[in-house]
Amino acid sequence: MDLQASEETPTPTESEASEATPESPLLALPPELRTRIYHYVLGGHNIHISSHMVLHEDLRVMNTPSYGHTYWDNTQRFLTREQRVRFFYTLCDVPHDDDEAYKQSCNPRIGKKGQHSNAVAPYRERHATCLKHLGPFTSNSSQDNLHLQFLRTCRQIHQEAALMLYTDNTFSFLREKDALHFLELALHRRQKRALRSIVLFEDDIEENRYYAKAHASKDFQNMLKLKEAVLIRPDPEEDPYVYRNLAEELEELSKVPEKAWEAVYDYYCDHPDLADVSFDE
Repeated sequence: MDLQASEETPTPTESEASEATPESPLLALPPELRTRIYHYVLGGHNIHISSHMVLHEDLRVMNTPSYGHTYWDNTQRFLTREQRVRFFYTLCDVPHDDDEAYKQSCNPRIGKKGQHSNAVAPYRERHATCLKHLGPFTSNSSQDNLHLQFLRTCRQIHQEAALMLYTDNTFSFLREKDALHFLELALHRRQKRALRSIVLFEDDIEENRYYAKAHASKDFQNMLKLKEAVLIRPDPEEDPYVYRNLAEELEELSKVPEKAWEAVYDYYCDHPDLADVSFDE
C-alpha cells in the first residue's frame, strides 16, 4: 500500500507541465468543475486499513515490488530496530452500511418480549467481504484500488488534487495501533492535517490499551480539518471503563483550536456500540 504517492511520487517538471497544460481538456475546465472530477476519481470512499509487522530478517523476501513498501520508525516509538510495518488497504464494499446501522440503533423497534426486532449485525460481520482483503497474503481486485496514477499525470493536477485523497475519504482502521502507525509513519504532516473522517474499530481492547494511555494527545492533535471520529466497540459486555478510556482518546480531538465537542452517541447494548464525535464547522 502506498497512499503517500500523492506526496512522494515525482511529478513532471515545470516545463513539461506547461507544455501539457494547453492541450489538456481537463485543465481547460473551470476550477469548480475540475474539483468535482477530482472528487469523483479520488474521493467518496471508506478506506479500510490494517498493518502487518515485518522483521528485519524477513525484509529480503518481503521488501519486493510485489509485496509493497515497508515503513520503519526512526524514533522507535512504535517499532524496534528489527521491525518494519507494511500497510494494507481495501475500499469498502458497503460504504453506507454504518450510517444505516447507526440510524437503526437510534430508533430500535422493541418486540413484545423486550427484544430488539431490528438488531444490527456486528461490524466485522457487516464488513466481512472488505476485511478479508486486509492481510499480507491477499490482493485487491482492480476495483478495490484507488486511482493514484491520476495524480502522476502532471504537476498542476498533483497540486490541485493530492490532498483530496485525505479530505474526501473516510479512513477506517482495524485496530487503534494501525491508526497510530499510519498517522505517525506513513503520512506527512500536510496529509495528516487534511484528514476529515476516521473510524477506529477496537478488535482487541486489552491489546490496544497501551496506545490509548501513551500516545493519545500527541497523535491525534493538530488535525485541524477533522470533522468526524467514530469508535466502534466489538463487545458490549466489555467493562465500560475500558471503553471510557478509549473515548477519552477521541475527546482529545475536541481540544483542537476552534473546534467544539458536540455530542457522544451510544448504541443499544446488543447493537454495534459507537462513540460518534462530531465537530462544528
